[in-house]
Amino acid sequence: MNARDIVRTVMRDRYRRHLVIPNYTPPRWWECDVFELTEAGYFREYEVKVSRPDFRADADKRKWLWDERGSLASREKVAKHDLLDQRSPNGPTRFWYVTPAGLVAPDEVPPWAGLIQVSPHPRGYEGWQWARLTEVVKAPQIHREPATEAVAKDARRTCYWRMHNAIVGTGTGIDDEPAEYVI
Repeated sequence: MNARDIVRTVMRDRYRRHLVIPNYTPPRWWECDVFELTEAGYFREYEVKVSRPDFRADADKRKWLWDERGSLASREKVAKHDLLDQRSPNGPTRFWYVTPAGLVAPDEVPPWAGLIQVSPHPRGYEGWQWARLTEVVKAPQIHREPATEAVAKDARRTCYWRMHNAIVGTGTGIDDEPAEYVI
């Protein structure tokens, strides 16, 4: 199962309950493989990993962050894991790694993250539509702050335009597939 199939599986599991967007970058945060905005306004992140080196490299993600006024927030690039560990309200309230079953052991997951494993259907049906998600490590609540209005508004606008583009045939926003593959 590749990363795209896993993203689709997570979206299929979550979209009926909340707003979910693949490959979305909330303001003042990193790109989320799957971004979720709950009814209560909380932002959740699902980080898909399909190999051990990819999982290990995640700890090295760094970037420049900007404040609300558009000024550089720090003189050095900031590590995503450091902000999650410090319970930054700019990040998600809950964070999961999503991997193929058996790729990552539960004891390898940082204390601020959960682990969801994806496995094939027990009856042998193939494809992302049949894949099963199992929460192996429950994601702890990182902080109690709902997403800012800027994040929620941007997420809704992005979701609207991606759906609009899918309907009029310019792609879904998931690797720019034709509209007939919309989840």
